[in-house]
Amino acid sequence: MNEGICHGGPLDGQTVVSRGDSGLLVADKPSGRAWLYDWRDGAFHLREERRLDEVRAVDAAMDGGWDVIALPGEVVSDGDR
Repeated sequence: MNEGICHGGPLDGQTVVSRGDSGLLVADKPSGRAWLYDWRDGAFHLREERRLDEVRAVDAAMDGGWDVIALPGEVVSDGDR
């Protein structure tokens, strides 16, 4: 497990814990976006923003030692949409 501060993207400045050795993929299903953070030098560094529908990015992250989490935020039930 790795714990460190995120640099860039929606988690900038927040401390995050990841079970993946390579980094973290943060997904935001409502907006259809995902952010890839590389783990290096004791912190998570934003690599790029991707469209969440790029399934290859999610599959590669899961296979490559990355942790995949949902973007923290308000939970909206299907009835509220």
